[in-house]
Amino acid sequence: MHPFAASCFIVFLTAFSSLQDLDRGIIELTAAEVAARPYLIWNGFVAVITRLPYDRMTGLQRFAQLAFRYDSEVQNGGHLQFFLNTQDSERDFVDALEGLSLPAHAKLLRCAYDRWKGRPRSEPARAEEFVAAALHEEFADVDAAYHQLNPTTTDALNALVKPG
Repeated sequence: MHPFAASCFIVFLTAFSSLQDLDRGIIELTAAEVAARPYLIWNGFVAVITRLPYDRMTGLQRFAQLAFRYDSEVQNGGHLQFFLNTQDSERDFVDALEGLSLPAHAKLLRCAYDRWKGRPRSEPARAEEFVAAALHEEFADVDAAYHQLNPTTTDALNALVKPG
């Protein structure tokens, strides 16, 4: 059984049939379904970490959810977008990255947080204000460094659902 299944009670045995299973953090797939459509494992993983209420997740599911959110924001709009869209604790995200054996990612995020907290901020009221802030490229070096990290956050998340 792969690590995510062992730690997070995701079982791949029979066809996924209801949101009740998802609410419990269980998605079941037959071996035939996985063989025919291997992406279903990743899709099931994403469904659990994005839909299961945070307070009902295991520690590993929480780490995966936070790392997935961080990666999604940075991939879509850089660290600026991450900070503007995230109200959660800095410590939670850093702990998640460290917990997934991504220490370079955690260090980079701490650096970005230090820069973010280094001056007063206000949330852009309009799209034009966000675009102006993004064009300022305050986090361009951090964003570029993030995209050079290896393994990637996605690699680490994929390792949670790969057999073996």
